[in-house]
Amino acid sequence: YTNATRAMEFNVKDYGAVGNGVANDTAAIQACMNAATKYIYDHWTQTGGGTTTMAGARVLFPRGTYQVASAINIVEQNSTPPKTAVRNLEILGLGNPILRSTDATGTQDIFNFSTTWYDGRIFVRGIMFHGGGGNRDGIHVVGLPGFSIQDSDFYGNGRYGVYLDACYASRIENSRFQASGGAEIYLTNNAGNQTVIKRNYLFGTVGIRSDTA
Repeated sequence: YTNATRAMEFNVKDYGAVGNGVANDTAAIQACMNAATKYIYDHWTQTGGGTTTMAGARVLFPRGTYQVASAINIVEQNSTPPKTAVRNLEILGLGNPILRSTDATGTQDIFNFSTTWYDGRIFVRGIMFHGGGGNRDGIHVVGLPGFSIQDSDFYGNGRYGVYLDACYASRIENSRFQASGGAEIYLTNNAGNQTVIKRNYLFGTVGIRSDTA
């Protein structure tokens, strides 16, 4: 974590997620995410000279298949910079867990980071985002520069595997994309500026779509 102190781990199973491929784990995962972002917010400090120090939090997904019926929204706790909640957050899969959307409306993402944050430092690693063909995006991000995705899988998402809007200086590495309805990766509104996309496997009809610099 950059500028992070007091990192804390949050396990989705401690919040009631089952991960058996049958139970609806949406509420439990959302509760875990909310607890992690609140922890970061509660441990925000500002030292002399305006230096901001925020605690780090790690959300853990043990091996399993987690059914989600609607988007998991990763939200800020305070909209006034620099006291934003979601920085220095890692979302980590242990043993290749699967997050599988049961949405059939084409309106729900699996992870949704849509906000006005000015600084990201968000890391997603080691998770499969399985859309089942009926959802919208695997990961949908707006306004989070420095967003990082590594060692993850995206399969059968209804629109895009990853959607980045105004997320310059982001990274997508060592991940696999297949069978998204639109493109596997979509970059818009300056998201391509200084963004690194390397060592990925793109098996969809359209690999990367960009209407950005």
